[in-house]
Amino acid sequence: MSDAHHDDWFKHTAEEGAAQEAHGQINAPFIIGFMVMVIVITFALLFIILGYVGREVAAEKGDKFENRTDIIAREVQEAKTRWRGELEGDPRWIDLEARTVRIPLDYAAREVVSMYEQSGQN
Repeated sequence: MSDAHHDDWFKHTAEEGAAQEAHGQINAPFIIGFMVMVIVITFALLFIILGYVGREVAAEKGDKFENRTDIIAREVQEAKTRWRGELEGDPRWIDLEARTVRIPLDYAAREVVSMYEQSGQN
């Protein structure tokens, strides 16, 4: 080893033996491969974590939306059932004292048609 390129810190004494030119070989393909592997694993974990978080957030939003939809759907279903009963159900008293009766639309239509048929025959 040439003393011209080194300062006193790099000099070896006679007891230390011969100077070592290198402390091992640099394996550039191994270092590059290791760095690429670390980067790939880091990005893979990042995509997995972001995918998981994205799915959980979407599921939470979906749950909130579904719950809201369930409330609205239940109200609409109850209203449809009530309307269906009013249209196709049996006649019933609304107020007995006032002599008010609820007559479903289809029942009332049949009664009106039969009333006109009877009056037309006479």
